[in-house]
Amino acid sequence: MNQVIQSLPTAFAPLAEVLEEKVHVFCDANHFLYPKPSVQTRGRKPVAVKMEIDFAHFTVGFYYMFSNIISKSILYCMLSFEYAPKIPFFFTDLLAEEEIRTCQTVVFSSIESPQRMGHCFDAIAAVLLPRLEWIGAFAADPHRVNTLAEKQKSYICAFHNIPHLFEHHAEEWYPVFREHALDRFVRLSLMRFEHPGFLHLLKGNVQKAQKSFAKMKLPSRYESAVIDYVNTLCPQEAISVVSPVCNSMVDGKKAQSGLLGLLVLLFSMFVFSPFLCLPFAGLYYLFASILTEGCLYATALEPYQLIPVVLPALICSVGLTFFTQNKLLFFIKKDRREKIRNFNRIFTSTGETRFMRGLFGLVLTGAVLFTLFMAGTGVVFYDAAFRDRSGFFDLKGTLYTYKEIDTVYLLNGRYNEHGDWLDHPSLLLQMKNNQRLDLFEFAAHKDILQNVLPILESKGFTPVSVKHIDLLS
Repeated sequence: MNQVIQSLPTAFAPLAEVLEEKVHVFCDANHFLYPKPSVQTRGRKPVAVKMEIDFAHFTVGFYYMFSNIISKSILYCMLSFEYAPKIPFFFTDLLAEEEIRTCQTVVFSSIESPQRMGHCFDAIAAVLLPRLEWIGAFAADPHRVNTLAEKQKSYICAFHNIPHLFEHHAEEWYPVFREHALDRFVRLSLMRFEHPGFLHLLKGNVQKAQKSFAKMKLPSRYESAVIDYVNTLCPQEAISVVSPVCNSMVDGKKAQSGLLGLLVLLFSMFVFSPFLCLPFAGLYYLFASILTEGCLYATALEPYQLIPVVLPALICSVGLTFFTQNKLLFFIKKDRREKIRNFNRIFTSTGETRFMRGLFGLVLTGAVLFTLFMAGTGVVFYDAAFRDRSGFFDLKGTLYTYKEIDTVYLLNGRYNEHGDWLDHPSLLLQMKNNQRLDLFEFAAHKDILQNVLPILESKGFTPVSVKHIDLLS
């Protein structure tokens, strides 16, 4: 493997290697000089590999971009002319100049496997090779090249809404800005090949393609040519503009969305949640034991108080889906499983993995803190006092001595907000400072009677039976 290729991100190096081999074969078969691959960078980050074949008055460049604004793994072809060296041209710009009346697909995104890369390169070469002689004659004519360059400059200025981008004084004022503007033009233009109109066209749906293209703003000459051709077709007509083995963009969109992703998420939640409940339950009891050390009884230690640990377990299981999704595809067919794994590999960059690890760390920290505060909520009874931690974020709570209790009431039930009677008895502590502590909110009534009432009775309190809380003065 070429050293340049070896330096590329792991997910994209095998595909770039196939591109290098294909370009080599293409040059050998047509007796062209074989180009060496070079890497384009943005800052220190490699973003694309390019291989340029030099001809008499023009250069053909095969580009493989790893990641663009909304797309990944893109193969496309660009041209540069001796008489307009600083103006970027897509191969599609020359197809438009040829006045095509068909839909030539020569930009492929979401290429997920070496086999797909080979098919996509062959598709571009099949369109390019018969036109090289015509392109050579075009490139040798300075007038035609300059005319095309002026059209391209006007379009780029309109695209960026910067009318003076190519004026002479701009070269002195902001040459770096112009360079960035041209780079941004290429990246945004590549994004336009994923316009819904092109997507529907690749799916063979003429009617939807016509409707989507009608909404396209500022179409290029190539896009205008495609729109004109599509508008000549019958809306109900089914067409095929690309071979299924090259239709990577449609396959990539399917892999990124749809029912399968939801099924993997749900499956992950049901698989991981029960296992994650165990460590969170252990954390809960650890925190609760520390916060209630030396107590006679604590409502937080009741087994049913563990039910809320299901929530952090579910949230963390969703986070684990990102790191285990490739292993959770065993329930689908092998061929489709491998294809989806390949798509996941190119769609997930090292930066995204690093970000997800950091995000999962934050989620896990939040889940642990939630478990801590949950374990600290409730009422704790000691021999000399009791502590009210009814506030979720109040681990300290309010400490009362038993002498601060005025009366202990045994409520027979309560009314809900609709005025309906609920037969839900509870023990209520009326404090001398007029504060009330209804133990109904913290534990089951039978557990309160079994554990709290004997403590209160040992302190000299006898519960007063009352029908409901509104009868208390």
